[in-house]
Amino acid sequence: MKQTGFTIIELIVVIVVIGILATLSYIGIANTQARSRDTHRTTDIDTLHSRLEEYYTDKGAYPNTLSTTTFPGLPASALVDPDGVSIQIRTPVASQAAAAASSNPTGTPNDYSYTPYPTGCGLTSCRGYILKSFVEIPTAPITNPYIRSGLYNN
Repeated sequence: MKQTGFTIIELIVVIVVIGILATLSYIGIANTQARSRDTHRTTDIDTLHSRLEEYYTDKGAYPNTLSTTTFPGLPASALVDPDGVSIQIRTPVASQAAAAASSNPTGTPNDYSYTPYPTGCGLTSCRGYILKSFVEIPTAPITNPYIRSGLYNN
């Protein structure tokens, strides 16, 4: 009488192949999710950058803070990273060089930071700013950190 069925070796090979396929699928999904979060971050930073330039055009200076009160009509979601953490508003620093040298967002807990300058500037007296965002998967056009600065920085 001939026995039918699979040998233990055949079963192990099938399990290993399924495991490899599952791992590759998971890696692909994780990278897609990270790229999606990066797109969300860069879009938010670009939106804030545009609104800051409009503010400068209207007021002749940049604000020392970012809020929906400062920018009526700005979606509150632009001030919150993909993890639900609000943008880090840093104390104004002395110069553009000091703002650029400020620590980069690491993704834990903040993905976004806003650093105005000079020291002591108020709601309508900052001469410049640096916006930074953490990026999970840097590329040639989108580096980590993603940085936008004021067009009128001086």
